[in-house]
Amino acid sequence: MNTPSAHIRVGIYPLDPRLAFFRLEVTDSQRVDLLALFAEQVEQAASAYTSQTKVTLTSDGGTFIIAFLNDKAPVTKEELQRHMDTLADEHNSSASR
Repeated sequence: MNTPSAHIRVGIYPLDPRLAFFRLEVTDSQRVDLLALFAEQVEQAASAYTSQTKVTLTSDGGTFIIAFLNDKAPVTKEELQRHMDTLADEHNSSASR
């Protein structure tokens, strides 16, 4: 069984959801050539919850960090993680074709 290569880790800082911003760590350990495209898809999905995102790339080039305030539509960390897991699953299945 293949291990999924694309992954999105959701963090919320500080932990109080009314004042928090979300931090998404977007990685693809096997298909680095598709990482920027995957991060773009994640940023587009995040736009349902926010009016503005901040995207940075880690110094090693292996992870995109997408940060945003939850100012458009209320979402919990768990709901957002489920949404991002679905996106990662779709990306992994399309990349394996």
